[in-house]
Amino acid sequence: MGWQGAVLGLVAWGAARAEEPAAAPGAAVPAAADGAPAAGLPPAVAEGPSGFAGLGPAALLDEAVARIRLGDFAGADARLAALMAEAPSAAVRYHRARSAEFQGRPGDALGDYAAVEADPAAGALAVDAGFRRALCLGDLGRHAEAVAALDAVAAGPGLSAADRVALDITRGTSALLAAEGRRAAAAAAALEARLGAADAGEAGAWVRGRAWIGLAEDALRRAAAVEMTNGRRAGKRLQARAAQMGAAEQHILAAVRTGEAEHALRGLLLVGDGYVALHAALHGAAPPRRLDAAGQEAFRAALGAQTAVLLQKAWRFYDEGVQLALRVQWQGPPAAELRARRDGLALGE
Repeated sequence: MGWQGAVLGLVAWGAARAEEPAAAPGAAVPAAADGAPAAGLPPAVAEGPSGFAGLGPAALLDEAVARIRLGDFAGADARLAALMAEAPSAAVRYHRARSAEFQGRPGDALGDYAAVEADPAAGALAVDAGFRRALCLGDLGRHAEAVAALDAVAAGPGLSAADRVALDITRGTSALLAAEGRRAAAAAAALEARLGAADAGEAGAWVRGRAWIGLAEDALRRAAAVEMTNGRRAGKRLQARAAQMGAAEQHILAAVRTGEAEHALRGLLLVGDGYVALHAALHGAAPPRRLDAAGQEAFRAALGAQTAVLLQKAWRFYDEGVQLALRVQWQGPPAAELRARRDGLALGE
């Protein structure tokens, strides 16, 4: 059936998860088809001069948290803004950061997470804020900083055994993406071994799925580093690149098996981009030198016909991602990127 068949099985998930793990972000949540917030939101309260008359700070924060969970980010942000103006606290800053993070704005979340992490009154929230700040740094591609942030969390108190497993796997993911060359190969081997350890399941599906996507991203990075030529070594180079892409697809399948829609979508985007990059690399390689002008033109025409399948494969991966996002009502990144990539290729079945 192939790994795409496994992705098709994700329809059994139903709607996107209603509860996000305590130590990992739920990037998007379901909403009604017309764009209205999902059913189950607390009733609206009358707004007064102070913003939301009739609710105390604790009740207003509870309502903001419920709206984040159910996807009414505008409603949550309005309530959190009122709280920041009238009753600021570490909890308010923490959930304002969560709202920004879940809307795909990790950069906007960093400041609030850092403030909570440094607040002596934050208690257990400080630990989680430090972890989530590291995740946001990773999402921004600042992997070395993410490693340092995770080391700071690990050095502090308040971590359970399961927390330390999750922290270890997450640090391994950031360390891999921060490394290059032989160090990256060693980091990839260490992370894959860590994911196979007996206690890895304690980290939670979201953390494990993110790690498998990190391994896939590294494999695709290695694939892209294999220069395509049209000389004697062309076949071997293509085989080497295809092997890395095959490894990436296996890692993505492992991420799919964790049952996390966010990672399945990210994986589909990555492998689609990998096929587009391979197509561009093959077309960017110079024709064999032995060919005259007419021979080079014929070579390019033949190459175009033979490599069209790569763009078709990319289109199918992007389209499967778009369809999956619709099936599970996923509204956050990378659903928009998948649609834009697919429509940009202007290809069909």
